[in-house]
Amino acid sequence: MNMATKHYAINTWTLPKRALDSDFDLESSKYAQVSDGPFPEGSLTETVEISKSDELLCMLLLMMTIGGPMVWFGLGILVLAIGSWSKLFAWVVISIVLALHPIPDVKESAWRSKIMKAMNKYFSYRVVYTGDQRLNAKASYPFIGVGVPHGVMPISNLLAIPVVNLQLGIPFIGAPASVVFNTPFLRYFTLLGACDCSRDIIIENLDMGYSVGIIADGIAGIFQCGEIDEVINLKTRKGIAKLALRTGYPILPVYSFGNTELYNAYFDKYGIMEKLSRKVQASLFVYLGRFNLPIPFRRNITMAIGDIIPVEKIENPTQEEIDDLHEVILQSIKGVFDTHKSSIGWSNKKMKFI
Repeated sequence: MNMATKHYAINTWTLPKRALDSDFDLESSKYAQVSDGPFPEGSLTETVEISKSDELLCMLLLMMTIGGPMVWFGLGILVLAIGSWSKLFAWVVISIVLALHPIPDVKESAWRSKIMKAMNKYFSYRVVYTGDQRLNAKASYPFIGVGVPHGVMPISNLLAIPVVNLQLGIPFIGAPASVVFNTPFLRYFTLLGACDCSRDIIIENLDMGYSVGIIADGIAGIFQCGEIDEVINLKTRKGIAKLALRTGYPILPVYSFGNTELYNAYFDKYGIMEKLSRKVQASLFVYLGRFNLPIPFRRNITMAIGDIIPVEKIENPTQEEIDDLHEVILQSIKGVFDTHKSSIGWSNKKMKFI
């Protein structure tokens, strides 16, 4: 008789400190929701309660880090238009300081901080997977994490860094766009653990034993927000497949439900802002959330993990080999989406690649 594959949901905000211990059996603990087969439709839609103080703390942090760049550069435009030369000079000097001052290495303290637990509550952040997927990922690191969608801001991917390191037990960092490291206020997210998204830096960190998460649809994914269905700009973006083949590191496909619902994004319908954003590797558009401010809405975010994709190292892969692996990645991501969409209340949504 075939046994149904177990499905797991980890409510990250409930986990105790002892969940960090290497011998802690997460799947058998009371902190894991377990189902013999898929969870019932809509069963993982609960929004967790959060205290007013924790909610305010999250809103202030998110306003500073995500809203800060838009407000700061808007101030710069205002000063340029109607301010004096001395005020413009002061703005430039402060901008340079904000962009270049050293970022301390406090990631482990940040992972365990009160604010991270509050953030998990703010977004009701869950991790879902089936069978031995978590254990297989842990046994296969370092791997290349392929996460989609980007959304206006990849909040799920940021929350994943402490969760994957501490609660899933896998050394893990993110690889944001290079511009993030020198963008005032936004760069403070790199406190959680990050490396530049350039190929050589990613390989260097993989060789050091870190799994590296890459937001596969990148800045292009921002301009797909607002669609009824989930639209992922990944069909022709094959760089990750090439990177994996040349290095031989396995791939972990991940889908982040809710990432595209955190903001209302405003950009032109002609694609001009998208082309400029992709050219300069920076997000050039307007985004608003709660209270018409750059504070994300309180939406549930669920990170769904797929099966590890083993990759055989080929130093000079052919285009056919790259295409074949890329297709496996696409189908794996779609499989993750289809497996879990019903339980989080998205049974009527579809996902498509463009």
